[in-house]
Amino acid sequence: MTIKGQALHDGGKLSFGMYVVPYTHVSNHELKAVAPPRPAGALYDIKWQATSGNAALDNGWLADFTDVPQSSPFHPDIATIFRNAITGGCGDGVYCPTASVTRAQMAVFILKSWLGSTYEPPPATGAIFADVAADDFAAAWIEDLYDRGITSGCGSNPLRYCPDAPVSRRQMAVFLLKVEHGIGYTPPACAHVFSDVTCPGPWANWIEELAAEGISAGCGNNKFCPTLPVKRQQMATFLVKTFQLP
Repeated sequence: MTIKGQALHDGGKLSFGMYVVPYTHVSNHELKAVAPPRPAGALYDIKWQATSGNAALDNGWLADFTDVPQSSPFHPDIATIFRNAITGGCGDGVYCPTASVTRAQMAVFILKSWLGSTYEPPPATGAIFADVAADDFAAAWIEDLYDRGITSGCGSNPLRYCPDAPVSRRQMAVFLLKVEHGIGYTPPACAHVFSDVTCPGPWANWIEELAAEGISAGCGNNKFCPTLPVKRQQMATFLVKTFQLP
């Protein structure tokens, strides 16, 4: 990799997360180095220490998840949501890119992308959904999503959320557009864009607007695959495009 800056005088020390590495001094504005092996799925500071002064690029180096190669078309978006602290992966240096996103996970993903990674929802009450107890995973995020009018659950009598069920692509279209435009938003009428989405229909307007805004191009061959579950790698792209994450 190439590291550029100022006052990079030869003789300084270059480190990646406390791991000192050799480098080639090209000029006082450029260094060449090979990134060291670091535990996967983590961010590390790049530091330069010299008699002329010290500098640091906080979280400058991402040690990729072992299951997301740089050749993956989803790599940039996965890296982006990781750098924005929207997700920490699924454990042990992996991201699980082809795993389905559950409705519980979706609540956390959306609210963190929308309100910032440091956002904390109010404590859960356990009194809204029959299938979401106060101490369940993501309970506070789920109830916050409901209180904001973004979801009405997955069933009534009693009111349920189905936290462990996968989020379908058509459901995600509604969730994302409601957050982006407000709960009172009504998308334009559909125009038979996708061959597998009935128009008019309860989902068509939302799906086609998601495509019109460039958030999703469908699943190929003029189809949207509305009932398929959203995969974690697809979720990364949806979030980056909807919330314009840097």
